[in-house]
Amino acid sequence: MNDLHESITQVAKCLKASSSTLRNDASVHECQSSVHFQSLKEFHRQIVALAKSNSVTGTVYVGSMNGAITVTVELKRPPARNTQHAQTATNTASAATSWFSRKRRRDPHEEKVEAAVAPIRKRMMINEAGQSSTTHHAKLIDGLDVAQRTLERLLSSLRGTKGEDVIESYALTMNSNAVDKTGNTAQLSQTAAQQQPTFIIACRLSGGVAISLQCLFSAFEDCLEDGMLTTKTATLGSEFCLPASTMGTLVERSGQKSLFCYASILINTHGDRNSDPAAPPPSPLPAHNKRRQ
Repeated sequence: MNDLHESITQVAKCLKASSSTLRNDASVHECQSSVHFQSLKEFHRQIVALAKSNSVTGTVYVGSMNGAITVTVELKRPPARNTQHAQTATNTASAATSWFSRKRRRDPHEEKVEAAVAPIRKRMMINEAGQSSTTHHAKLIDGLDVAQRTLERLLSSLRGTKGEDVIESYALTMNSNAVDKTGNTAQLSQTAAQQQPTFIIACRLSGGVAISLQCLFSAFEDCLEDGMLTTKTATLGSEFCLPASTMGTLVERSGQKSLFCYASILINTHGDRNSDPAAPPPSPLPAHNKRRQ
């Protein structure tokens, strides 16, 4: 395991890990205050290859532990596969999926997000003159659709490894230039600054809770090109400093920091002949608290 841990430590350089430790069957890496999605994607890609060649699970978890972003790689040996049991489980799962597809009720999170996004959508559907949407507006609507689907996935599927409800609050904003208080692009890529405008999804995640990196990627599957995790928001605009839940406040008092997640949805309207740069941007979606059960 020591050799594998050393190999993973070398891979963790792409995360700019400040320390790496082998703890039982886990390779643990503490990172700087901010880690970009692209770095996490590259780390995950290399870990999958290492895990396969070394016959270990290689599951990657991320979270804010003891005030730092911590990335953990599980190094357990996978259990022996019982083919007959696996086939039975597959058949049972297929039957359950079929039943739920017929009986499915609408996810309450969908209704909540739809209602929150509705004022923005209404404002974007018609331009100032009350005419039909231009190509520019159509692209904005497409971007808003992506943002809404992402928020719905976050609320319905993002959980801790033990099923914890990790989202304390979330928000959606639209910036033509995601600029922080220091005048720099808000630690998002230069692409975001060049392709205007940009929807930005922000969410505050509970500190001290491990989250599957694959689960996080699945939730943000439509906007993985430009995003980051951070524990520091001092240099970001007020719209990105989301409120803590009651439980989150207690957790922070014990020394754990919340983990903030930001993802941008880039909309390139520069090539549109009919684009309307003077059209007003939508108002930000107010931050919504999620009460912990």
